[in-house]
Amino acid sequence: MSKTCENADARYSEALNALKDSIKDDMICLMTNIRNHIKDEFICSEVEFCEDDHFHCDCGVFIGQFPVDMAIFIEEQPQCEEGGEGVAFRFSAVALDGKIVGQCLPYNFTPEVWVSIFDNDAVMDRWAEFSGACEPSEVLEMLQDYKGKLND
Repeated sequence: MSKTCENADARYSEALNALKDSIKDDMICLMTNIRNHIKDEFICSEVEFCEDDHFHCDCGVFIGQFPVDMAIFIEEQPQCEEGGEGVAFRFSAVALDGKIVGQCLPYNFTPEVWVSIFDNDAVMDRWAEFSGACEPSEVLEMLQDYKGKLND
């Protein structure tokens, strides 16, 4: 690996760790708000925060006897080239059998999905946009729709 790539990797890792530290509480708060909104209708686990390979916050939901994992992720696009280093935020609800129940990823399948991890204002603007799009009442509707399909 070239010295330039090593320096870029170190700079990226430093920025990612700073983002994780700054956004962790917001991720937990958003998932807790979603959980609190749906817990009267669905059995929910506690909100958990994981710092494994996929930095995320999750909460399990039972729709009848069918488990669904809801999670909020920081997605990464690290590259050792000019530009290209970016992050995105994603909410997903996935059933145990792998079926995607629902998801939210602003600007998915467009180049705008990634914001530079080195532009803190852009990252925080994207978080605000993302968290505003993850409306707890819409997550409840999504889970209710999935429940209806299971009963069909």
